[in-house]
Amino acid sequence: MTVDLRPISSGPRFKSAAVRERLESRNYIAVWLENITAPEGDPMTEYEFIIMVFPRELPDPVLFITSERDACYGHASKKGASGKDGGSHFFCLFDADRHYNFGASDSWADPLLFRTEAIIHMVERTGELLRPEGAYL
Repeated sequence: MTVDLRPISSGPRFKSAAVRERLESRNYIAVWLENITAPEGDPMTEYEFIIMVFPRELPDPVLFITSERDACYGHASKKGASGKDGGSHFFCLFDADRHYNFGASDSWADPLLFRTEAIIHMVERTGELLRPEGAYL
């Protein structure tokens, strides 16, 4: 199921990040970020990973896929309160309409498992398989 993807006016906020990987397809480019730093004095969600998906010819992203640290994880009184399984990270997606939370799991802190799930969501949303940069011909 592909959807009509529009530029996002509001998404995850961060000051800096390192590029872990670039992915591409015929019509899209995705940039996977890690080592994400929050803006000074800005109380925000802590991100383990962010993937930004852009149409090839446009400057604004149409999707953000994130691994968000669960602030309640590890607190005995709150374990499982925000994520029913008590996982350490939430898997989330932002599009032009809203922020989707697909639940908490320790899996979303693992780069391979996060990337695998993110690829599935990118294919569902774009209708295209994004591959490592240079692999798309």
